[in-house]
Amino acid sequence: MTFGEKLRFFRRRDGYTQAELGELLGITPRTLINYEKGRCCPKQADLYMRMADLFDVKMQDLIGDGTFVSRPPSGDGKTPAKEARSLVLRLNALFSGGVLSEEERDRVMYAVSEMYWRSKNVR
Repeated sequence: MTFGEKLRFFRRRDGYTQAELGELLGITPRTLINYEKGRCCPKQADLYMRMADLFDVKMQDLIGDGTFVSRPPSGDGKTPAKEARSLVLRLNALFSGGVLSEEERDRVMYAVSEMYWRSKNVR
């Protein structure tokens, strides 16, 4: 399930309209629609934290599914650099939210390092 699908699920579960949730989060309804449709994701880590607090879920429940699998390029003009910045922002949000144990953090860092070195060796 994508972030947008989870956001929509939690919003509907808790009975918020897009306008109501947007107002509570300090974002426009259009921005919320774009999040739910997967056109973009929040860039601020604190917005993820506010969403998780509002829905009374762990941030990991909102932004992850326990696996770290990259999705294929969407063909919407996102460059690898933009995708990398997005990943760094999401990892920052995940780490700063305090939802990972020390062992889980180590696993994430190991997986990211491993992916980096594998991609470097392929080139």
